[in-house]
Amino acid sequence: MQSETQNNHFKELGSISQHTFQGNSARKLPKRNKKNESAEQKNKLFSNLAVQPILAEPIFDEFTEHEFRELSRLMVNATRNLTGSIDTWKFSKKDSLQDVILRCGNRLRDRAQVDHIDVLHNDGERLKLGLKRFIGSREKVYIIYLKPILAMKNKNRLLYNVLLSFVKSLPFDSIFDTDEDENTNGGVIDWIWSCLLGELESCKAYDSDEEYAERLEGSVNFSTRHKTVYRKFKAKDWKPQLEKYCPKKKIYKEIKELLLTAEKVDFNTPFRVTVSDDSECDMEHYQTFLIADYDESDFISTYIDMLNANANEYDMLSAYTYAIVEDGNVEKFEENITQELIKVEDFICNLNNLLDKIYYG
Repeated sequence: MQSETQNNHFKELGSISQHTFQGNSARKLPKRNKKNESAEQKNKLFSNLAVQPILAEPIFDEFTEHEFRELSRLMVNATRNLTGSIDTWKFSKKDSLQDVILRCGNRLRDRAQVDHIDVLHNDGERLKLGLKRFIGSREKVYIIYLKPILAMKNKNRLLYNVLLSFVKSLPFDSIFDTDEDENTNGGVIDWIWSCLLGELESCKAYDSDEEYAERLEGSVNFSTRHKTVYRKFKAKDWKPQLEKYCPKKKIYKEIKELLLTAEKVDFNTPFRVTVSDDSECDMEHYQTFLIADYDESDFISTYIDMLNANANEYDMLSAYTYAIVEDGNVEKFEENITQELIKVEDFICNLNNLLDKIYYG
């Protein structure tokens, strides 16, 4: 699929680790009704992102009578918990379960600002709902660079240990993660490495020796030099180490002060944000947070190209917070998730700015 914005690839913004990408499916934050802050809908109610609008006949035709009743019960429970009492509602004998679901959907849209609802099957084949609320477009990638940290090993060993322990404690994927690692997105990382190694072999066969030598000095060389050290480094609790650290230089004091604020930042926040259609899109928003080698490396460029390819094919830019509704449990939306995301983003930018000052002088 060709995108009108396919040339708007990630761009470096100064010295901080923000990159901008643009797909063809991004949408603007919906306008809110001034009276009740609900999203103004132009036509359809809300969408089952996996197939069609949830209230469309083809979807309802797939439901059994039992599933209809279960779905309506979940919708009623969600409406009561998220929008208040519905005891004053009146129904006639002519009203069907679809009417109940429609009425609940309208109220969830207007009062709970629900933009989409996924109907999902639980492990025991019980239905559950995934309520999604649009929180804005996210067009940047935040990367913590390892190169300036690893360069501290012989210059400032204590700070090196603190920073590397801190980075390895973060939940984000790193350039050194592979499929064999648990709890990582190693498949994506492995795919990028296979691309880079394939390009390297092609360069060796068809390009000049100078071009091959230049490419050899990129991310492949960085991995060769640092992968074993990084993976074998045994991360310790960095907080006690940091408390013992008494830097004299201003820049080191600033890094210590920044790290001391890390406890107030929830680095798992990106994992609580989802895309518009997570059943179709191959990427999630947490994958726009990464631990990589250095600014403008060929690894990062390839990673960026992959994100752009996904953003051009699917709506990866629109971000949603979500709440799960299942039998006996209705989750609340995380109201301050946007502010929590900003804390994570600002921390990464501030850390990279300080590391750049140390590394580049």
